Amino acid sequence: PSGNAYIATIDSIRESTDGGLTWIPHNLGIGVNDQVFDIAVDPSNPSNLWAGIADASGGQPVNVMRSTDGGATWGNRTPPLPQPLSCRAIAVDPGDSNTVIAVFAGFTGGGQVWVTTDGGGMWTNRSAGLPNNPMQAVVYDGTRLLVGGGQLFGSQNVGLYESTNLGMNWSPLHNGTWPRLVVWDIAVDPNDSQT
Repeated sequence: PSGNAYIATIDSIRESTDGGLTWIPHNLGIGVNDQVFDIAVDPSNPSNLWAGIADASGGQPVNVMRSTDGGATWGNRTPPLPQPLSCRAIAVDPGDSNTVIAVFAGFTGGGQVWVTTDGGGMWTNRSAGLPNNPMQAVVYDGTRLLVGGGQLFGSQNVGLYESTNLGMNWSPLHNGTWPRLVVWDIAVDPNDSQT
C-alpha cells in the first residue's frame, strides 16, 4: 500500500506503516532459509511486491516470491533455474506489472538474468551475451535494461551492460578504464535517463 516502507532482512521482509518507527515481519512461508536480498515494489501497483531470496548454499530452492496483497501472502515465482541461485535484485517494468527482471548469483560463482512478461508464470533466460558470473544489480525503465555484477575474488568480472530489447542483446557500458569490473548497485537519474 502507498506510503509503506519495506526492508529486506536476514530473516524475511519487514514493513513499516509509520515512517520506520515500528516494523512488522512478513512470513514468506518457506522455513528458516528466508534471507531476502532485494524487495521490489511495483511502480504502478504498490500492493504487488517481489522478493529475491538467498539460495542458502543450495538449501533454498525458492528464490523469487511475489505478493499481490501488500505482503500478507506470498507465492513462489522462481524461474526454472538449473540449481538454486540467490536472487540478488529485481526490477519491475513501470508500465507493465507483469514484466519483471530478476538477476541471480551463485555463492561462489555463476550468475544469470531471467525475464518474465506474465507475472512469473513463465520465464526466459536472457543470460546469453553476458559473463557467466554473479549478477548483482538491475534497473529497468520500460525501455532500457541495465544489469551489473561481479565479485571481488576469482576474476569474476561482469561490469555494466545494457539492453534495449529486454535482454535479447547486450552491450557493455564499461571500458578498459574501470579498475574492477564489479558493480553492486545501479541508480539512474529520474530526470535524465542517460545519467
